[in-house]
Amino acid sequence: MAKIKESMSEEELQKIIDTTTELKKLQAAEDAPEARATIPSLELSDLKREVTEYPIAVSENEADTGVTVVRHELGSTSGIAYANLAVDVSGVATEDIPLLPLFTRMMLETGAGEYDSVALSRRIGTHTGGVSASALIAGVEVEGGTEGAVTSGEHFVTKLLLPVRLQVTRRMNSSPSLT
Repeated sequence: MAKIKESMSEEELQKIIDTTTELKKLQAAEDAPEARATIPSLELSDLKREVTEYPIAVSENEADTGVTVVRHELGSTSGIAYANLAVDVSGVATEDIPLLPLFTRMMLETGAGEYDSVALSRRIGTHTGGVSASALIAGVEVEGGTEGAVTSGEHFVTKLLLPVRLQVTRRMNSSPSLT
């Protein structure tokens, strides 16, 4: 950037400054009512009141891997699907639960296998459009207990949450699906 700036004349630099100032003014200005009226909007009558059911297929122990796979046929998705995956980590020892947030950061920031952190980030960006990881650690009220009462800390929901944006693929002779 410094080399580019050095190669510019005073007039060229001033033109960039003036253009930037004008752009900032335009961005900060209120849109005219006529322009705002051109933005599409939904009316309540545009929304369907019926709930749409989408069938799913669950395959326990897929290909003898011990993994449960949920398949879902997708309708019109414009080629993108959003999946929220939740991995049950209730088997984690109670004293290790505070380490889950650190673990979720490590999942995406330290690399994996042959990929360093930069290569992993690029691969995720290339093939998914985005992955994040977070820990859900929430207390569960004991049945019959007093609502809002502090419990002994033995009843938790512990999950790793992995929201993913995926490109939908089409298999031969079938509709789009997310696997």
